[in-house]
Amino acid sequence: MNVAQNMLKFGYANNLLTVVQSSPAMVRVQVFDLNGQLVASFNEQVVGSKDFSLEPLDKGSYMVRIMSKYQSKTARIVVK
Repeated sequence: MNVAQNMLKFGYANNLLTVVQSSPAMVRVQVFDLNGQLVASFNEQVVGSKDFSLEPLDKGSYMVRIMSKYQSKTARIVVK
């Protein structure tokens, strides 16, 4: 499969992380506090898009790493 055919995208709003995967694939989402501690982790099969609620986390800044077989993305988010 061509990497371009298997695009991984995500968005974040209202404490909801939305992962969009153009082809069905396992996706790992890891959330770290700014001290580098893993505070949440999800391993899910994503077909199209999937929402992950970060509502249970304490308010503050976090780093999110999203990984699929072909791509990895990292971003800083703020839980409100």
